[in-house]
Amino acid sequence: MRLARLSLERYERQRGLAGAAVGTDRRSASLAARRDLLDPALPQLEILLDPKLMAAELGRAVFTAPTRLTEVAVVRHKPGRRCTLRYEARVRRPGATRIERLFGKTFASDRGPQVHRVIEAISAARACGPEVLVPEPVRYIPFLRTTLQREVPGE
Repeated sequence: MRLARLSLERYERQRGLAGAAVGTDRRSASLAARRDLLDPALPQLEILLDPKLMAAELGRAVFTAPTRLTEVAVVRHKPGRRCTLRYEARVRRPGATRIERLFGKTFASDRGPQVHRVIEAISAARACGPEVLVPEPVRYIPFLRTTLQREVPGE
C-alpha cells in the first residue's frame, strides 16, 4: 500500500501542476473508462490513464519538451498482475512538432526493473538479428512501476 499512497500523493501534487498547460483531444481515455479499469493491485493505473498527468510526466522524464497526449489506450489488462498501455504524444520542439508512440507496461509486482533491463539487453545486442526490429526501451519509471518502449513498425 506504500506505492498506492506515494502514487496518490504524487498524483494530487501533479494534478495541480499539469493544469491548462497540457491539453488532450477527444480520443483520450474518458474519466468513466478510467474508473472502469481501476485495479486494487495496480493503483498506478489511475495516474497512467490520466492524459494530463502522463503528458506532464512524459514531457519531463522522456521528451524534455512540452508534450500533449492525443491518445491513451489500454492494449491488454491482466487484472491483479499487469497492464500494457499505448500513448500517442505530440512533442513540441522549436520549429517542429512530432508524433511519438510509446508503450508502457506496468506491473503489480516488483518485476518492472528486471523486465526493463532484459529489454535493454536484447535491444542492445540485436539478439534477433539486424533485420528484426525490437521495441527500444526508453525508461523505467519506478513510482509508476512502468517500463516504456518506443513503437516499432509492423505487427
